[in-house]
Amino acid sequence: MAVWINFDYTSVGEQISPNEVEMLRKRSKVPEDTAYKVIQVGAELRRQYKAGDLPYGPSLGDLINWATLVHDGNTPNVAAEETIIALTSDNTEVQGDVRRVVESIFNKPQGP
Repeated sequence: MAVWINFDYTSVGEQISPNEVEMLRKRSKVPEDTAYKVIQVGAELRRQYKAGDLPYGPSLGDLINWATLVHDGNTPNVAAEETIIALTSDNTEVQGDVRRVVESIFNKPQGP
C-alpha cells in the first residue's frame, strides 16, 4: 500500500513564514536579517518552481545548508553556488536564473 502526503512550503513568493525564518536562524546560527533573506530567496525559487519555471524548489534543509556555509564564513553568493544554485539544475541557464534571484535579494542597497 502506498500513501502520498503532500506538504506545501510555508514560505512562497511574497509570503514569508516567521516560523521558517526562526527555524533556519536557530539551526544555522546566522543573524536574523540573513535568515530572512535566505528564506526570501527560497520563497521566490519555490514560487518559480510551482509556476513551472524551475525544475526544483529548495527545501528548508537546503536553505539551512546554505545558511550554515554563510555562518562558516562564506559570502551568501559563494555559499549559494555550493548549495542551491548547483542543486537546482545542471543547466547553466537555470543556474543563472537562480543566481540572479540570490543577487537580487542579497545585493539590494540597504536603506538609511
